[in-house]
Amino acid sequence: MDSHTNFPITKYYRQQLSNTFSKIDKGTFNLRIETSHSIVLDVKIDATHIDQIMKLSWSPWKSNRSKKYYVLHGGTRTKENDPPVYLHQYVMQLNNIHPPTATTNNTGDDHSESSVDSFTVGSSGAAEHTVDSSRATEYSQSEHTVDTCGATEYSQSEYSIDTCSAAGFSVDTYSAAEYSQSEYSVDHINRDPLDNRLQNLRWATQSEQNQNTDKRKRQCTARELPTGIQQSDIPKWVNYNVETIVQPSGQSYNRCYFRIEKHPRLSKWTSTKSVEITSQEKLAQTYHYMMKMGESFESIPEYIQKIIEKKNFDNDTLMEENGFTLKRSMIPKYVNFVKETEKRGCKFEIAIPGTKRVSTKGAKSITLEEKFNEMMMKLN
Repeated sequence: MDSHTNFPITKYYRQQLSNTFSKIDKGTFNLRIETSHSIVLDVKIDATHIDQIMKLSWSPWKSNRSKKYYVLHGGTRTKENDPPVYLHQYVMQLNNIHPPTATTNNTGDDHSESSVDSFTVGSSGAAEHTVDSSRATEYSQSEHTVDTCGATEYSQSEYSIDTCSAAGFSVDTYSAAEYSQSEYSVDHINRDPLDNRLQNLRWATQSEQNQNTDKRKRQCTARELPTGIQQSDIPKWVNYNVETIVQPSGQSYNRCYFRIEKHPRLSKWTSTKSVEITSQEKLAQTYHYMMKMGESFESIPEYIQKIIEKKNFDNDTLMEENGFTLKRSMIPKYVNFVKETEKRGCKFEIAIPGTKRVSTKGAKSITLEEKFNEMMMKLN
């Protein structure tokens, strides 16, 4: 690229598609893609191969599965040197980074968004560059239509059905060559398919990509989250739960907690269920535990970070009295420690599923150690 080239540079294509290239910094460019459907995408790319990328037209393509937009090459291609369909593939090719092995067809981020199936009528039939949307009046004589590609002028050219069906985007090329028979596909490390800088791309197996996918959306039947907590605040593998506790008197109350489940590396774990601890503090406790166990996060909500800094979650001590120290690790399963109030002292509650809830004495005149021993006797 000429060092004196003036940016931004805008390239216009048919169907009111435009690509605008502008500098972000010395090593990074922004590719803005705009379409007639009011779709505007800002794509990060490296400056290293900006010349090659600028020679091609780039369009948005929305995944039916993830509902995310990817960047698709929709312009002129040559039979001898076809670039991969997606920008993330093209970047890997330009940098001569190839998949380690070749066994199955995957070409992008979790379940092969650019596999042969994605380019058949079935999965792409409703996209903006498919047969259905491209054969209407406005686009009927464009380079993307059936009429243009299959008749007269282009019928025996490099864009015809015969040529294209055996060229760079055909079943043969993408199902038998280096990209289609590999168990590896290009994964966006930060899960942003519009960040196509080399540092954000890697070849990964389907299993590795599944572990890197976004946390699934909460089901419509899921409980409403507490005030101040959004779904995006909850880490992957963590669920929000609410349980109802029925007291011997017949009165009941709800208590919430966060639980780690189905984590590929961590065992099941539950935050404190105490009603005296706020939901945000319980979520902060969950973050703290996961980080302590080696989990890393791209970002942590600011309010969670402040709670972690303020609270001493590493302190296992619940209460100290007359030389007796009660620690969380000392409390058996199905046992809850209820802190003292102005009217009564602390106590232990035993809540074994399918049995009647029982409690230790709660008088302030009884020591913590005596209540603990009573609880252990009742539990046994």
